[in-house]
Amino acid sequence: YGGWDTHRDNFTSLKTRQLPPFDQGLAALFTGLEEKGLLDSTVVYVTGEFGRTPKINTRTAEGGRDHYPRCMFMLLAGGGIQGGQVIGKSDAKATAPADAGISPDDVAATFYQAMGIDHTKEYESGTGRPITIVRNGTPIKQAFA
Repeated sequence: YGGWDTHRDNFTSLKTRQLPPFDQGLAALFTGLEEKGLLDSTVVYVTGEFGRTPKINTRTAEGGRDHYPRCMFMLLAGGGIQGGQVIGKSDAKATAPADAGISPDDVAATFYQAMGIDHTKEYESGTGRPITIVRNGTPIKQAFA
């Protein structure tokens, strides 16, 4: 299957090789969690470490998308997350967030809130070392609307 790098052959690769088994697996995960009564107590998080360029590269005839850190997506579900919504938006060409954006710390704070853990609390290791769970994040309020 070759991973998710689609620097070339982006559309055919995603449509025929990558997304069908991913869609099937994700649907099976949600179905299984729902059937076992675990969806409300399980947070499902799907993302990558970067987005893809909004513009198709033309280095090859097949066309692809390169790594792009400025704008990306993620999926959050279960665990009290309100489904059926899109939070945040990109500019007209998907080159940057149109608003302040959501940081990794915001995502972490959202997870902790969904799990009932105070993300602002400083914990202590067994040796007395302070451990900050989330330094600057704020839970994504719309996720729980």
